[in-house]
Amino acid sequence: MVKFVYVVFLFMALQGIFTWLQVINYRKTIRSLKDKEIMGIGIQKGKLKAGRIIILVSNEDEEIITGKGMHSIIIFARFKDIRSI
Repeated sequence: MVKFVYVVFLFMALQGIFTWLQVINYRKTIRSLKDKEIMGIGIQKGKLKAGRIIILVSNEDEEIITGKGMHSIIIFARFKDIRSI
């Protein structure tokens, strides 16, 4: 029983570490895009399905300059460029 508790604690600690790394990636992506024109962020939360985060940057003429997106159910996901906007 004690080994089970240790394994559960280990998995919780690993999840916390990987979540922290994902938050660092999110902040780095936001920081790299915030110096551009107008930025919008959309989030779709998923409890048992994959969640999504979309970041779009547009100029004053309402043209989309760039976009980045993350779509995954696991904590290893990273932002990727959106090619077809």
